[in-house]
Amino acid sequence: MPRRPDPLTPTQSPWHLLGAAIRHWRGDRTQRELGDAVHVDNSVISEYERGTVHPSADTVRLIDEVTGAGGHLIALHAFAVEFDVLRAGIRRGRPPHTEDDEMERRATVRLLAALSAGAALPLDSLELLRSGLNRALGQADDLDELEAAAYELAYAIRVLPPREFIAKAAPRLADVQYVARHRRDLEQAGLQRVTGQMSALLAIALHELGDPSAARRWWRTARKAADASGDLGLRVWVRGRHAFTESCALRPVDAASLIAEAEALAAGKMSAGLMEARIARSMVEIGSGDAGHDPDLLAKFDEDASRLPDAVAGERAAIWGWSQERHVWERAATCVLIGDPEVYDELTHQARRETNPRAQGILQMRKSMCLVRMGEVEQAVEETARVYGGLPAQHRTTAVRLWADRIVSALPQQAEGLPAVRELRALVAS
Repeated sequence: MPRRPDPLTPTQSPWHLLGAAIRHWRGDRTQRELGDAVHVDNSVISEYERGTVHPSADTVRLIDEVTGAGGHLIALHAFAVEFDVLRAGIRRGRPPHTEDDEMERRATVRLLAALSAGAALPLDSLELLRSGLNRALGQADDLDELEAAAYELAYAIRVLPPREFIAKAAPRLADVQYVARHRRDLEQAGLQRVTGQMSALLAIALHELGDPSAARRWWRTARKAADASGDLGLRVWVRGRHAFTESCALRPVDAASLIAEAEALAAGKMSAGLMEARIARSMVEIGSGDAGHDPDLLAKFDEDASRLPDAVAGERAAIWGWSQERHVWERAATCVLIGDPEVYDELTHQARRETNPRAQGILQMRKSMCLVRMGEVEQAVEETARVYGGLPAQHRTTAVRLWADRIVSALPQQAEGLPAVRELRALVAS
């Protein structure tokens, strides 16, 4: 019987983190096979993985190449070396806020790039950064560049695959963390506002990547920062958007309480956050079977949107706006879910104009859902399999899988024996 691998402790130090990454990228190879490939003894590979021996840069470069880690191990090794240099400087009693501060920032950025660029490490390692942001709340900063970065990310979250977005956002979050720790001379509320915005965006990406637990931790950080900022619009938006995310989850948590909090904070004043909460309420009601009996559902939705301030309705780039395009998108989804067949033509029109592959895939699957409602089951299944199977893996996000699951769940029982249905179920499950 093969011996179980030694347990690893990746949070103990950067070298232990590197060791865990080496084991991950080793994959199905044995330690002996990897050792032979990089010309070291298998016992040394074991020590690398346990963090008890530190590999050289040349050895890590070989391991990275052999395992196909794509530079992740090299980046982690550089981080571990810089961390040791930084720690040695601190022990020698160097004064604070010198070149060590910049070294710490660069090392953090390298770590985050390694964490977010691929599957070398679990995304839970981002918890290190989240904790740092929590500790830093209450300090202040000059925010012009960070606010511009937050706005850029609020656009990027709409178009980039989630893993690519995290790679883009991680260095910006490191900037926020660094500034929060070391710049106490500027506006406190502004820093907390940017922290809340970026934390919420990361939560959205983690949810789309299929890690709801990590997403919920970042949502908590976002709420804490938004509340500390005193920005009412952000406080409502964070809760409303989180509620919307939960309302679309396979196992939603706290959607109703988040909706109630957002509505109580808004006190009837229309905003993008309140629209997020209202659409979340509709999703919850649809899921429970109540919304289909409300003939005024769509009229209420349109009335709410008509009361939005111009600045909110005119925001077409950032995710925290509620443009006409966003309204049409969510309205069409609601029509599909309550079984309105007339929305099929509107979806066809939207799909022709859409260029983002993920959004286009969702639109095509919404059309398939309409086909199921109209009794065209085989065509719906074939179309769903074609669209879902044709999407690049990085675009098969939680939102995409949700629509595929909805279609599978809506199929009539007599369709279960169809080969195409079995193939679709296997495709979605994979």
